Amino acid sequence: MKTKISILLCAVLTLASPGLYAATHVVLPGQSIQSTITAASPGDQIIVKGGIYVESITIDKNLDFRREAGTVVHINGNVTLSGITGAFTFAHFKIGSANNKTLTVTNCADVYMEDVNATGGGGLSVTNSKVRGKHCWFSTTGNITGATEFYFYDCSFGGNVTFASSNWTMQECSITGNLTSNTSDTIFLRSNVTGSLTHNLTGDSNCTVFQSTIGERLHSKAGRSWIGYNTIRWVRVDANATIVGNEIDGRDGNSIGIYVSGANSEVFITNNKIHHHGGNRSSDDQVDNIGVGVWIAQPASSSTKVFNNNIWDCKLTGASSNGGAYDNNNCGMGIYVQSTGSTLIQGNIIWNCYSSPSGSIKNASVYAPFEKVLMTHNNLRTRNPTGGVVGTDNLDVDPQFDANQSLIGGSPCIDAGPPEVEFKDHDLSRNDMGAKGGHHFDANGASSSIPVVLSGNLSPIRIQKGVTGTVNLNSRAVVSTPKQ
Repeated sequence: MKTKISILLCAVLTLASPGLYAATHVVLPGQSIQSTITAASPGDQIIVKGGIYVESITIDKNLDFRREAGTVVHINGNVTLSGITGAFTFAHFKIGSANNKTLTVTNCADVYMEDVNATGGGGLSVTNSKVRGKHCWFSTTGNITGATEFYFYDCSFGGNVTFASSNWTMQECSITGNLTSNTSDTIFLRSNVTGSLTHNLTGDSNCTVFQSTIGERLHSKAGRSWIGYNTIRWVRVDANATIVGNEIDGRDGNSIGIYVSGANSEVFITNNKIHHHGGNRSSDDQVDNIGVGVWIAQPASSSTKVFNNNIWDCKLTGASSNGGAYDNNNCGMGIYVQSTGSTLIQGNIIWNCYSSPSGSIKNASVYAPFEKVLMTHNNLRTRNPTGGVVGTDNLDVDPQFDANQSLIGGSPCIDAGPPEVEFKDHDLSRNDMGAKGGHHFDANGASSSIPVVLSGNLSPIRIQKGVTGTVNLNSRAVVSTPKQ
């Protein structure tokens, strides 16, 4: 009986063994990669020898497709990955040509690409696919539609990038052009875009921009935005947002630092440096709506908190041709509250924000109606608030900064911010005015590789001894790993 069983097992193994081994195909320069792909069976391995292959290829089956190790393989046509149902790796290839060829991924379950060099004239198009990439370079645009997942690390594009119907993440990436997210969540970490970043999806969507550089405008219509520790030219948010620790430099380009809009929204603006929004008037043309550090244009259903910011050089200068004053609206202010909602303005240092020569314009550190605006414990340097708001416990003194805009010892702005416990500095002392005061600011937030808290709230803020109740704590932190 033992002998019969052994023979039977050997027969089974012999019958099964041919299926355990896939074929290996080698492609030499001068041969066709596409012909080899077409002849191969799913599971086969294709090794492409070093050289230039003047053709376009389509891979539409599960293959182990690779270049010969240590060689350079240049496919100078279009490369299409289509309908691949398993995990597929496309790595260490040079693609494209001066005719702007494209790497296209469509209807693929899981594509990983690494060290793909398309700087010779190639772009990327992704449709209905999961795509992850590392160390990839494209000389032209990227269009990503319907991706189930998109994550790129240390990749670059030489043109505009557009996302539609895709949740996406870019980390340590670079884009020469504009970045647009039309119908997706947005996560942009430690990356750079030379133009504008626009998140167009409203409602239940998220936009996170962290430790990045936005060369022009960041406009988020997302239901929730977290914008932290970036360098940006100017910002607009149309719904709930936390804007913390940013350098918002208008470069004297006739702009507004932060524009806040949107009904039923809450916006928290804290510990930012907002400066050089405005410019020089060189003609008699009407110039409106520039030279404002923070513009709050929300309706009555919304609220904004502006805490511990440095706002300076938001102004409009230059005389009319006859040397007289001119009548411009909404120019030359640190903070302009157009909103009928509630606004808190506390702990800020505002200086050198004005219009000159002045006419019937809102030439002020803060312009706001008194109703629903609370303004306390700010340093409003050389320009009084106007528009009805009076404020309390505000200063008009030299803040005494060092070269990094840290308050030097003896500064009158130290321990001069709001006295309430929720505004205390990290050392539990009273709030210092300015962009480095309070406990929301992380001194290492712009460079840290450990989690950085972007937002947090506690309710209720105070509880009474002996009273039973529920305390809710919500926070959001972000981490971005430096380039390896």
